[in-house]
Amino acid sequence: MNLDFFSGYLLSKEEGQPGTPEKPLSDLGRVSYHAYWKSVVLEYLNEHRTGQLSIEEMSQFTGMYSHDIATTLQLLGMVQR
Repeated sequence: MNLDFFSGYLLSKEEGQPGTPEKPLSDLGRVSYHAYWKSVVLEYLNEHRTGQLSIEEMSQFTGMYSHDIATTLQLLGMVQR
């Protein structure tokens, strides 16, 4: 993954506005983004073990779009639709 990949999320986080990649994702893009999203969500969950969790708060903290967080939680088998 290149620096541009991460810079979009870092900028989104700085601005307090969530970001998401342009869709539809290519197969390689999907694999790359899902791997990145999983690492970010798992890191967030590890750092915020106590208390209630909110997708909105996760979005503000990570710079990720709430739909991408929900998708990632599903991919990790943590929630069901």
